[in-house]
Amino acid sequence: MKTISRLLLSILCATVLLSSCKKADDPAPATNEEELITDLTLTFTNQANTSEVVTMTFSDSDGPNGPQTGTFNISGNLSASAKYNVAFKVENKSETPAEDVTVEIKEEGAEHQVFYNTTGNLQFQSYTDKDANGNPIGINTTFSTGIAGTATLKVTLKHQPGVKTASTTVVDGETDIEVNFTGITIQ
Repeated sequence: MKTISRLLLSILCATVLLSSCKKADDPAPATNEEELITDLTLTFTNQANTSEVVTMTFSDSDGPNGPQTGTFNISGNLSASAKYNVAFKVENKSETPAEDVTVEIKEEGAEHQVFYNTTGNLQFQSYTDKDANGNPIGINTTFSTGIAGTATLKVTLKHQPGVKTASTTVVDGETDIEVNFTGITIQ
């Protein structure tokens, strides 16, 4: 009986010692830290005349959800009845040097998508980039213009981990940044 009690006591002590040896500083599971985005740039390059480049920029030093108001700039007019290749870029310029957040969006393409909504004489045509699953990302796209007039363009970057598919929409996931460009002139 004494042998069984000593054996049980030894097993109990070993269990207590082994369970107390767990590292207190085990790293927490990785989480996707939200990036600060201070600047968004769309670069329109005319497919028929690559020297015609128009940029649309938004800049807000504390990000779009901060208390300060952002600034908008459109560098020129778009040509009527034209097709454009459009490049999307977002940066965090609160750091030195500025961080190109677009690189991370491309690397995590299966979790991100940029959506475009237009009114007036500017039309979104197609996505020209894809993530590892064959779904659009929206860093590279094509647009077309109609006759002379005006247009607006809403750009929304969505973070959609675990929900992004070929049929997800702008209402799915969390919004990383949303910018409305108004007063776009087409001549």
